[in-house]
Order: sequence, then structure tokens, then C-alpha cells
Amino acid sequence: MGGSHSNGLCQPVATLRQLTRREPRLSPLRDGRVLLQSFWIAERGRRSPSSLHHKDRIFFGHGAFSADGAQLFTTKNDIETGHGIVGVWDARNGYKRVGAFASGGIGPHDIKLLPDAEVLAIANGGIETHPETGRTKLNIPTMRPNLTYATLDGQIMERIALSHDHHKNSIHHLAVTRDATAAFVMQWQGDLSDHAPLLGTHRLGQGGPALAKAEAFKGMQAYVGSVAAHRRSIAITSPRGGIFLEIDARDLALTHRMHMRDVCGVAPERDGFVCTDGTGRVFGTSTGAVTASHQIRWDNHLITL
Repeated sequence: MGGSHSNGLCQPVATLRQLTRREPRLSPLRDGRVLLQSFWIAERGRRSPSSLHHKDRIFFGHGAFSADGAQLFTTKNDIETGHGIVGVWDARNGYKRVGAFASGGIGPHDIKLLPDAEVLAIANGGIETHPETGRTKLNIPTMRPNLTYATLDGQIMERIALSHDHHKNSIHHLAVTRDATAAFVMQWQGDLSDHAPLLGTHRLGQGGPALAKAEAFKGMQAYVGSVAAHRRSIAITSPRGGIFLEIDARDLALTHRMHMRDVCGVAPERDGFVCTDGTGRVFGTSTGAVTASHQIRWDNHLITL
């Protein structure tokens, strides 16, 4: 799980085991609380979080708030149809469900609000699953991931699909730069001997996506766990490969590579990025030095408050 970030250090907010057995997704709240996207709103010190739930809809990943903090948008799946859904919740009225709209694809996971715009970027991973078959992936041969842009009332503005050669590259996580470039990272569902690009960028209304060269991702076992953006850099992590990469957001050239066992959480800080791993360690990526260590197994995501 993630923690608050101050002066380059991460301090535990609460342990995951105290909150939920489900894998958490994190989003910052405007009042300093943390949203644990697996159904929970958690405040520092609380062990009885509020719950978000709606029948026939399965939460599929992350959440994003409107610019004024009044609405929360979450990625979900319609059990009956298999289509992706964005749930809308009233953040000022006990997170009451107030609406929903189509995500623009199958298997939506991450969702981000573009800066200075009432537009959401939605990562539709393309993978169909069903509660009766657990985590079994039901449509790998025909999956079609995409990046969809939608207004806050659900009007789809643009849908960006990958080429047929990359249709097994599930778009999972997003980071957005200050100039509203959406950086998306992927998890390859094909043969692991294939060298697939695992990072792309796109700007609304600017044509097709740009993909980083596949060679940059060697050793990552076709899996990126998290992504963050800071100034002109994009950082990505692979816990399976134990690799951190920093990539120039302008031309997608690799600028920095480090090996960190089980690294996954990554967030921007003043001098670059901070990372967490599954053993409780916190790293500053500018030096690679361990800046803190806790008796906690950090999960996949980290946010800066």
C-alpha cells in the first residue's frame, strides 16, 4: 500500500491487513485523506473505513476526483455484459452513488483527470474476466485495449486503440504530465519471448500514440506495475523484473535505469521520484539510496500528498 510522503520519507498511514484483504488502489483526497480504491475511504488512524459498493458491478482499479473534489469517478465492470463502467459518487454526501457511464472499452483499470480540463483519461485494459471464473482471462485472442477520453458526464471525446500487433498489450496504469500528456503503461499478455513496448504517451486530439522502443524494457518480464510523471520525466517500475526506469517524456528515450528487488510503488518528489518495494524499503531514485525502512510490505502504488 502507499503512505504519506514528506521530506523524501514515507510514513505508514495504516497497514493493509487492518483495512481489507483486497488489493488496494490509491487516490489522494483534497482534504489530506487517502482513498483506498478497493471500496474504502480511509482516514489516518481509522480502522473502520467507509465502503463503496453497488450490486452487479465489480470494482476494477483506481479512482479520480473532479477538480473541485465534489465527485469521485471509479473504474468498474458490469458483470452481466462484461463492459467497462465508470461509477460516479458524491464525495460531499457520504459517497452516495449518483451515476455511471460507459468507460469506452473492456476491463477499465486506471483513470485520471486531465489538468485544467473537465476530461477523464481512462485506461481500458481490454481483458474480460468474470467473478465465476476468478482471475481467468477470457478473451486474450480478441482483446482490444484502448485509452479513452471522456467528459465528466460520460461523453466520449476520443478513443485511442493500439495496433493489431500490440492488441495483447493491456493498458493498465496512467500518469498525466503538466501539459496534459497521458503516459500509459502496459502488461503484455502474449508470448514472453516477444519484446513489446510497455510505455506509450498521447495527447487528446493529437493523433495516434507514441510508443517507447521495446528494447528499453528488457528484463521487466513484460510487466509494468506503476507509473508516475514529474516535470519532463516519466518513471515506471516492474516488481517482477526488479527494475526502475526513468524516461524522457518528450522523446521517450531511456535516461536512467536501476535494479531494485520487488520495486513497484513510485511517486514524484522534489528532486525526482521516490519508490517503495515489497520489503518495506523506500528509495530516492536520484541516488538509489534507501531513505527509510518499515516493517511493512508496501503494495503496488504510492501517492504524494
